[in-house]
Amino acid sequence: MTRLAEENAKLRAQVEKAGDINHLRIQLRQKETQTEELVKQKVAQREAEMAAAMDEKELNWAEKEMEYQRQIAESRELVKELKGYQEVASARLTEHDQKLGTIRPH
Repeated sequence: MTRLAEENAKLRAQVEKAGDINHLRIQLRQKETQTEELVKQKVAQREAEMAAAMDEKELNWAEKEMEYQRQIAESRELVKELKGYQEVASARLTEHDQKLGTIRPH
């Protein structure tokens, strides 16, 4: 009978161990699922951060481009004004030279 009791105890230990293993497997699956969800959340959060950073950079680039376009337009207008002033000054010099009877090279 001792042999049967030992075998019974051994089988009970194996059953208990198998139950523990099954419990550990369930816990492992739960932890794996939690880890996958956490990774997905972190990836989504990082993607959102990167998208926001890119949007901000694109906005800054657009603002800089607009500022450069404004500066170019102002520079072009200034060049037009300076050409006008130069033409007026040249005409005045020519008129003055004509009054004095001298010829200036253009």
